Amino acid sequence: MTGVRLRLAALANLASAIARIGFSLLFIITVARRLGVEGFAALGIILSLYQAIPLLSHIWHWWAQRTVGETTGPEAKKAAGTGLLLSIAAAPIAALIYSLVAWTTLQAAGLNPRVGLLAAPAVAMYVIARYMSSGIIGVTRPELLGPLLLVHEAAKLGAALVLVAWMGWGLRGAVASLDIASLALLASSTAVYSRLPVSGLGFSRDMAIGWLRRWRLPISILMVTASENLVRPVYTWVTGLIRPVAYLNMALSIAGPMTRMGHSMVPGLYASSLRGGGLWGLEETIRIYLAFLGLLLALIAGASRPIASFFNPVYIDGHLVLIAGAIYSFIAGLSFSYRVYIQGSTRLTGEGYRRLYRLVTWEIIVLLLGMVLGAAASTIAGSPWKAATLYMTVIALARLAAALRYHLILRRAGFRFPWRSLMEAILAGLGALAYLKASGAGGIIVVEPLEDGVLLGAHLAVSATVYGLLLLAVSPWARGLAARLVWVVARRVAS
Repeated sequence: MTGVRLRLAALANLASAIARIGFSLLFIITVARRLGVEGFAALGIILSLYQAIPLLSHIWHWWAQRTVGETTGPEAKKAAGTGLLLSIAAAPIAALIYSLVAWTTLQAAGLNPRVGLLAAPAVAMYVIARYMSSGIIGVTRPELLGPLLLVHEAAKLGAALVLVAWMGWGLRGAVASLDIASLALLASSTAVYSRLPVSGLGFSRDMAIGWLRRWRLPISILMVTASENLVRPVYTWVTGLIRPVAYLNMALSIAGPMTRMGHSMVPGLYASSLRGGGLWGLEETIRIYLAFLGLLLALIAGASRPIASFFNPVYIDGHLVLIAGAIYSFIAGLSFSYRVYIQGSTRLTGEGYRRLYRLVTWEIIVLLLGMVLGAAASTIAGSPWKAATLYMTVIALARLAAALRYHLILRRAGFRFPWRSLMEAILAGLGALAYLKASGAGGIIVVEPLEDGVLLGAHLAVSATVYGLLLLAVSPWARGLAARLVWVVARRVAS
């Protein structure tokens, strides 16, 4: 994969991720203003399990993706078909597991467990759709992955506007929106997948058995990935508290899309590293990551109070949890980029397999310890929002420990972190923060979304413009990338 294609995949998926953040936030805001604290907390648990349970198919998902990324022809087609048939077979099992876990978790929290069962069909569809989109399409046409995931978020928002805002179905409508979103992702992924050279339903028994026998590494990677979706359930399991989860919902409604934005830039990097791409791809991906995530951090830090009030004015006292969530997400995305490059560039034979397995297992232990200790420590906090903020801070430190270890490994291999790009993003971010402070945007309380929300959005747009102009002023790399994009677009329009 050439540098141009890697940039294309990263930027195309990033643009889609930015739109997904908007749709995701509008979904959460739509339901948060129409659900009580307990209903909103229940939705957070359901959302987490909806995202986590489909990851149980990760063994063949991971091996099929890797085989398709490394090979071509009949071998790649056989791998893609084998993984798809396994995913179809596993879909109803995943729905059953979700139902049992959702029922148990909601009941333990003193919430109505029946409403969680409405998302069981969504889980089944998501298992199949995730395999086709994030799995096979992610390494064959990585630039299409972001638009496909955008379909999911757009369908979820549209369904919520109809079922929750218009029809008044409350929590039932919010959960039913997941079914509609999964169906939309499944349909769009199938349309793209069916046109790939590797598409088909061929099945290899030997390939499937070989993958299942080598389950340890994919399961370890699954556990690391699933940990991002277990932040809220683990908190409930450890503490039995429910009110802090409402604040965690707010934090993760910001952190989740930011993390997915970081993930959106990685498919091209993974495809490149599987094909022997060098460290330049990782360095370039991180430069793009710093440029865009630096903007989001600045906006959240400068407007945390009005953003919190946008969810619901009752949450304004917990605005600091938004900043903790944003920092957590930034570190998690950086760590993910490091790990994905190491996964793709490591040859999985002999010592390479064992070394990667040990490395991922160490990350699992650190992250789980961070969640358990953070949840336990939060019980001494004096309020629900302080408990949520302390918890997010501790798990952010756990993520930082993992990122630092990956960084040291890659530095020994010749990786050079783009410190100048980091400083350029910080300088541009300070300019954006200065505007938000001078304009008074940080003091806005969003009572009427159509009035106060529009005013806040205008200030955030101006702040983003200030950030972009300052970044172009101080960064030769940003100016070069912008010029390259203008040239590519102009050439395509001319042709």
